[in-house]
Amino acid sequence: MQNGNNNTSLWSVLSVQNPWSYLICRGLKDVENRSWPTDYRGRLYIHSSGSPMTTAEAKHELGASVLGDSPEVRSWLQEGMSKGVTEPWLTSRTIIGHVELVDCVRDSTSRSNPRKTDTPGSLAR
Repeated sequence: MQNGNNNTSLWSVLSVQNPWSYLICRGLKDVENRSWPTDYRGRLYIHSSGSPMTTAEAKHELGASVLGDSPEVRSWLQEGMSKGVTEPWLTSRTIIGHVELVDCVRDSTSRSNPRKTDTPGSLAR
């Protein structure tokens, strides 16, 4: 994308709170529900918002249902345990990666969360 004023490339960025931002970048969360649609397709940088998070905080935020349904997420959390339960693990207030935005739909299910949500902007957890 080009900025018409000075021909400088612009980034398309989505802010997502921990630990969801990290799951998106690792391909473990393939759907992000928002209340607004977009026509944009292509590279989308993920900004990790909120506070830095420990492994224990990430585990608590994800909840038993997500952890029980996803061996990949459990494995990812095990990686974080090497830093210890109380040490900061997930950084915040920074771009942590990028994904390809391929579609924008009203209703969807996710392989990381098979429950369907019919309300844009609400994430079924």
